[in-house]
Amino acid sequence: MKGDHGSNMPVKKTFVLFPSDKQTGQVLVIFVFSLIALMAFLALVLDGGMLMLRRREAQVAADAGSLAGAIPLCGSSPDTIEAEARAQEYASIQNSASAAAVTFPSPARISVKASIDQAPAFLGLFGYGIITVDANASAECIPAGGATGPILPMAWNCRPPVGGSESPDCALEYGEDNLYIVMDSDPADESLTCIYPPNSNGTDEFESGDMDCDIDDDGIDDVIDGGNRGWLDLDGGNGNASQTNNWISEGYAGTVRTYTWVPGSPGVYASSFHEVSDLGPDFPQLIVPIFNEFCNETLDPEVTCAEKYSHAPDPEDETVYASGLSFYYHISGFAIFQITCVYTQGSDAQCPGRQALGFNNPGDPKTFEGYFVEGTLPDLDPGLGDDTGAYVVRLYR
Repeated sequence: MKGDHGSNMPVKKTFVLFPSDKQTGQVLVIFVFSLIALMAFLALVLDGGMLMLRRREAQVAADAGSLAGAIPLCGSSPDTIEAEARAQEYASIQNSASAAAVTFPSPARISVKASIDQAPAFLGLFGYGIITVDANASAECIPAGGATGPILPMAWNCRPPVGGSESPDCALEYGEDNLYIVMDSDPADESLTCIYPPNSNGTDEFESGDMDCDIDDDGIDDVIDGGNRGWLDLDGGNGNASQTNNWISEGYAGTVRTYTWVPGSPGVYASSFHEVSDLGPDFPQLIVPIFNEFCNETLDPEVTCAEKYSHAPDPEDETVYASGLSFYYHISGFAIFQITCVYTQGSDAQCPGRQALGFNNPGDPKTFEGYFVEGTLPDLDPGLGDDTGAYVVRLYR
């Protein structure tokens, strides 16, 4: 029949495939391993990130603890008990360390191991408990080798230790009981020149034109006359009183370093005593350069000061030259001076050190007085220098 030819056409068939038990097991295994990998990745990202964060926090705690703990190690009497207490406070209390272990590799060095505990998130699913991360830091207290403002641009003489000085390098004593008086004397004025050695026996066996500057008879001069200190031209620009006063009030923008010959600034700067007076009544602590050699190139113009005084194996000296000047101070260290009282003409200040010298008349020299302290200031730099009471605390590992 016509139309019956369709019976000869191919028949379409549809097959439905059902997974076997073996295939189902393979998919389940892949899923489980993928889930484990995902959880491991999440543990790496989340727990790993948290552990890295805790590691940085532990390092901050160790750094802070060691730096704070190094401060009590400065000076002639390192205090390890106070150092450990400060290290613990700054590591554990201020910076949330779970624990801090403190050791002292040397009298001026401290090491802190800070630990922080972290409870894991995903790693806990794999049986991990509390994880502790550690960080180590070490700090030291060393004599300052450089300084910027605020500087009292006055070179202070460093003599060998006499009279039981607390400093191993200079005849400096520290603390309020050791008062020093600076006066605006001219070195050429013999009536205002301290005898040397100091009159440590309380006698008057010296020439009438000299001063007994050892008020407490301990063998160390308490008065610094013109022969034992000098104003400094810090930048070699042939400074004047105005520039010196600016360094006192505003600070020195450059850096003064040890093993440097710095030119003196000629003249007696009476106005600088007024500038110091204006810093009160709450006088700040000022950095004072200490010198151990004085050189006048005019006496031997063929030889420079740096060539004349050899300090080998110390670093080679540098020189800040000023035109027309020939006398230089060799900076060997820095000290910190706390001013307590200033007397200038017309002042009504009752300065005890000045009164002890018998300066009671308006025409007597202008003076300022105070005492040295052992410690640190933000404007001190590390380097090589004599131990004269000014220190820098730094990380060394």
